Amino acid sequence: MEATTSDPLRTSPDNFPPPTPAIETALNKTQGVFRVKIQEGMTLEEQQEACLSAAFRACRKGKWQKIDQVKEALAVLTDKLGRTILQCAIDECETEIAYRLIDNEIALHKENHDGDTALHRAACLEDIDLIAKLYEHSFINAKIRKGQPPLHVAILSGQYKGVAS
Repeated sequence: MEATTSDPLRTSPDNFPPPTPAIETALNKTQGVFRVKIQEGMTLEEQQEACLSAAFRACRKGKWQKIDQVKEALAVLTDKLGRTILQCAIDECETEIAYRLIDNEIALHKENHDGDTALHRAACLEDIDLIAKLYEHSFINAKIRKGQPPLHVAILSGQYKGVAS
């Protein structure tokens, strides 16, 4: 959805939208599994970030049983940039974690705030193996908000090696 002049600027916790039932459920589940402490006064985005960070730490420690317990929740939660746990793994070059999240089909098609999917992010980073892995599970012609599929995004960002593969 494109921003309009009537959209409020999100400069304070008061003008963020209230959490949806799906986000509330995801927060409750991940808080319980990872024992995340939510401080009073934390914004929704800060709560999501705390839960997502705890889940990412669990991935790094190989605690995949816990990740599996919150699989659906992790498809809903995002960091402050609107990235899912899979998009974070791709952007931070955590390839083994990304592969495992893809195999577990966690947040494969979710878009970040820019409308990018995990496949868009991998295409921009020229990770040929990751592109191939995501391609098995994704829609190669998925479009971001500006109507561009992942490979076009890669071309525009100068990532020709990823496109040639």
